[in-house]
Amino acid sequence: MRRVIPSPAGEELEEEEEDEEEEEEEEDGRAPEEAALLLVKKHLQDPGEMLDGKDRQRFLLAIISLTIAADQSREVAVELEALKVAVLERIVDLMETISVEADRKHILAYSIDAIRCLSDPKLSLEPALESRLLRAAVEKSFLAIGRETRRNQVMQRLYEEYLEGLLCCVLSSAPSLGKLYSIWEHFTSWIEAPDAQHRALGMKIITDTIAFAVQLLPQFEGSPDIPEVGDMAARRGLTINDPEETISCKARACMYLLAQILLHQRGQDMRGAEELRCKRQNEQSQVQKYRDLARVGEGLRKILLEEQRRAFLQRALHAVHTGPIHISQAGLVFLYAILGEASRLMEHKEKEIPIRVVNKLFIITCLKELPQDLQGHSLLVTSSSALASLQPPTLAPAATPADHLNPEGTSLSKYDLPNLTGSPATT
Repeated sequence: MRRVIPSPAGEELEEEEEDEEEEEEEEDGRAPEEAALLLVKKHLQDPGEMLDGKDRQRFLLAIISLTIAADQSREVAVELEALKVAVLERIVDLMETISVEADRKHILAYSIDAIRCLSDPKLSLEPALESRLLRAAVEKSFLAIGRETRRNQVMQRLYEEYLEGLLCCVLSSAPSLGKLYSIWEHFTSWIEAPDAQHRALGMKIITDTIAFAVQLLPQFEGSPDIPEVGDMAARRGLTINDPEETISCKARACMYLLAQILLHQRGQDMRGAEELRCKRQNEQSQVQKYRDLARVGEGLRKILLEEQRRAFLQRALHAVHTGPIHISQAGLVFLYAILGEASRLMEHKEKEIPIRVVNKLFIITCLKELPQDLQGHSLLVTSSSALASLQPPTLAPAATPADHLNPEGTSLSKYDLPNLTGSPATT
């Protein structure tokens, strides 16, 4: 059942006036679906016409009502199908121009709902239009959710629900790793944002989407060798070391689900993903997070193809150089794990592990060298861009750089040591 979009407080009188206007418009005796079709066609005739809030709402409600009528009338269904592409383009245009701060009539919510109704259960669009839709839907929904968090929790939940539903429609149109990656691309800036609320929301929605993808595995198209999947896996996995425990837990679940998808695509037993399943603890110590990262990295080393491992490695090195402290740490552990050298970090007394992490980070970020135990590794030798990352990195930034860890400096500052080791810095 579709959740009703609530009206903003104080608009009851305005809505009553609008209802009276609509009744006057329908006095000519037209059936509701006929009136809705005329309204939709009218707004499609001039693509450059800028609709005000009231007209936008009426246009979107007319579309939603037509999708309901199409279930009962073949004639309406045929008419609507002929208009579908133009209608979808018009809705995306509306979404791109919405000002979230001024969206008193919830045009964004109606837009996403209308697209979901048109695409139930699948949404097949041209790649360029699909990319525009995803960009607008994700960006505007995150901004709207952030705004509604302080005002209206019902609308906050509704935006989350609608966005997840839209993503499921997009994924259902052609279930594949490529489609999953195209969705993921629109979440990277939110999952890696400085704001913990954005990171948590991004990880929740993308994890729920991947869980839905697992349900679609019998329908997945064969695309197991996409190199970018390695980068996607690394960026998701790095958040296992997020200081916010809810984000860290979602990241662990996300990696387990992703491993299931990758194994299925290889035609391998999905139970192999159990290696990536991390034990849930109420309070994760920093060393336990390191071990979880190592377990995930080692598991992915067995699953990813060579080009994907290379992309994973490059992202890990990039994280070491440019990420905030917790991302740099995670990148270092991933670097060792994807090269099969995690034991060189992890097989030590617990209190020694953070110190070794500090030492390795210092060598890579400050001395611009590879640690001795990684030099000459075959995957690094064949990854010219990975070696080049020992100079200023060339990958797109993942998140806000750390305040105190300076890759161009010759030493770690006193502020970094407590963050890396969990102990007070010596003075």
